[in-house]
Amino acid sequence: MEQIKIWIREGLLSPHTLAIKTGETTWKKLYSYPEFFAIGPTQPPFSTTELSSTHPPGAPYLSRPAMPFQAGTVPGAFNGAHSSRPPVGVTSLPIVQHDGVRIALPADRIMAALVDGLMWMLSLLPLWFCLTLYFSGAVTNWASLKWAVLFPFATAISCLVIQGWMQAARGQSIGKSLLRLRIVPSTSDDEPPGFVTGVIVRWLLMWLFYLFPVVALVDFFFLFRDDRRCLHDHLADTRVIVMDE
Repeated sequence: MEQIKIWIREGLLSPHTLAIKTGETTWKKLYSYPEFFAIGPTQPPFSTTELSSTHPPGAPYLSRPAMPFQAGTVPGAFNGAHSSRPPVGVTSLPIVQHDGVRIALPADRIMAALVDGLMWMLSLLPLWFCLTLYFSGAVTNWASLKWAVLFPFATAISCLVIQGWMQAARGQSIGKSLLRLRIVPSTSDDEPPGFVTGVIVRWLLMWLFYLFPVVALVDFFFLFRDDRRCLHDHLADTRVIVMDE
């Protein structure tokens, strides 16, 4: 059980980590097992060089060899008998880092795309309504409604300009801004993609993909690879990262 001692010294396990002894049915905290921790006036303080300095002063220190323990489903549990891996929750984090920056989770990118899609739908709704009236023949005197006709085009163009400016200058769409995500070049973490890469290349690629559902599906599933970059990210040489708090 030396591996458990190492985990405690390195701060991967604390006295409050839950564990269960073989043959028992009750989960207890590690400090309640004298096999791991002994408290008494004759014991040296916890801050000695024998133990990690990451533990709080005055905490019990590791003493005698540990007894067998088994893994379970309780958070923080470990498998000392069959595995040398640290406990679940220490290294199994859903965070991918490249070059020291956090890559956006697929769920966050999907949510941002849904927000952007909703914004596009709302901006195009007046135009769709106007075209419906035109082709249905419900309105015959369009000259008297010229200002009303301009409004749907204005909303669509405004959304296009705002989204394009945000993506070129800040690397963010409205959805990515709400989710605190940012588009950056694959070799940088603090530069905006610019108008050509961020708007023309990425938008053109995505719109072309939408014309071919199979390609669009491949583009989507690329998001679940290790680097979490869609196909259009690779072609545009960009990536989507999580902004610092």
